[in-house]
Amino acid sequence: MADFAAVLKKTIDAQENPDQALRQRVYAKARSTIEQKLTAANAPDAVAQRQRQMLEAAIEEVETDYRAAERAAEEAAQPEQATDPLEDFLKAVQEAGVADEQNAEPSVLPDDPHDSTLHGNTQDDWQNDRDDTSGFAERSSYNDYDEEPRSRSSKGLIAGLIAVLLLGGAGYAGWTYQDQIKDYVSSLTAGSTDSGEGTDAGEDAGDEPDTGTTTPPETTPPATNNDSGSNADSNTTPAQTKPEGEQKLTQRLLPDGSEVDAGTSGDKPTVGEGTSNAPVTGTAPATNGQPAANTNTQAQTIPVGQPAFFYEEQRGGETSAAIKGNVVWSVVQDSPGEGVPDEPAIRADVSYPDRKINLRMTLRRNADQSIPASHLIEMIYTVPDDFDGGVIENVQRVTFKDSEQAAGNPLAAIPMKIADNFFLVALNDARTAVDMNLSLMRRQQWIDIPITYRNGRRALISIEKGVPGDKVFDEVLKSWGNTAPAAN
Repeated sequence: MADFAAVLKKTIDAQENPDQALRQRVYAKARSTIEQKLTAANAPDAVAQRQRQMLEAAIEEVETDYRAAERAAEEAAQPEQATDPLEDFLKAVQEAGVADEQNAEPSVLPDDPHDSTLHGNTQDDWQNDRDDTSGFAERSSYNDYDEEPRSRSSKGLIAGLIAVLLLGGAGYAGWTYQDQIKDYVSSLTAGSTDSGEGTDAGEDAGDEPDTGTTTPPETTPPATNNDSGSNADSNTTPAQTKPEGEQKLTQRLLPDGSEVDAGTSGDKPTVGEGTSNAPVTGTAPATNGQPAANTNTQAQTIPVGQPAFFYEEQRGGETSAAIKGNVVWSVVQDSPGEGVPDEPAIRADVSYPDRKINLRMTLRRNADQSIPASHLIEMIYTVPDDFDGGVIENVQRVTFKDSEQAAGNPLAAIPMKIADNFFLVALNDARTAVDMNLSLMRRQQWIDIPITYRNGRRALISIEKGVPGDKVFDEVLKSWGNTAPAAN
């Protein structure tokens, strides 16, 4: 029986900085290795379950030891008595103020500036009385002058401290929630860009000076071109008055965007009926009651591309550089197996225009009992004819990570080559492996895919999920739930 705890400790101790993230990667690698060994050995369920329990117990034991050591190190590094810098500062200011008040009294003019001991009693009583009165008056004025600035200084100091604390809190909040703030600003910018095109005509119409009177516009024949003035904002354009004798239009707008004119009752159109409103709908007028062809492309939601980077192994004399591309996330309908109805799946279309390399990656559940996998990742690469690497020969793994620079954690999966530039990645169907894989896919933001060309040169594809990717993963994973797809 293998001593899992000793092997784990030996592996972790061999690393330079065995922090929690590194330990979790070692644990994940151990779980993946055990599952692969059990699958290869075709071990009975009882034996496999016992091996998994022993591994989890060893992981818990090793993690408990390392956490205890980390807590002891933190306690040793902390000072014996932690103090609040703000409290110390306020206390020092208060003590300084009390000391100033105590030292201020002796610094004022003496009670008797013309003391008889200093002048040998040569002055008369009248001079002494006058000096006493003058001394008391001066002392009072000095005290009044000293009290007021000290009070103003204390109030100003407290106000300054409050302002510094508020600014510090605002800065900390901005740094903590910078990703949410960036997403919010990006959504506002995108919204203002989309709405700006629709308001250009309204702004042009609003350039005319407002004379305070409402003048109905001239009655003109329907326009044959889509004039931008017809899109003017209804809030800024005076209401039009329908001329007498003009009949209302009889066109109907179809769901596909075209229009059809059925004419008047009895198929006898009168004046004003059957007039095309193509400038408004963006379609050509109908002919002989048939739907007209749509002349303008209907408005569609433009997918938002997320950053994607391509790194190639450098050869002699080459300068290392990241090739920038983009990835578009979407939800598609795909069957998890032959004869099984379509269900939501995750699609990523990655493109690198500078290298003319594209990747279509589809993540779906697996209902094929002949493949021992919970999910399948299908990867189809396209490369140019003059691609110096020949073809994509191998996919090493799929790694999820929380940032572009992080090392990340690989999925518990086995890549398989189906043909040149075509691969399937089978995700382990063991319960612990499924939970770990789904957790990585939900929480992590970046995906790394190391690949190898036919000539042996290596490369790395790195793509970001971003907000669109998070929405796609969340929607599809929720639709899958905890139920397995119907087996074929």
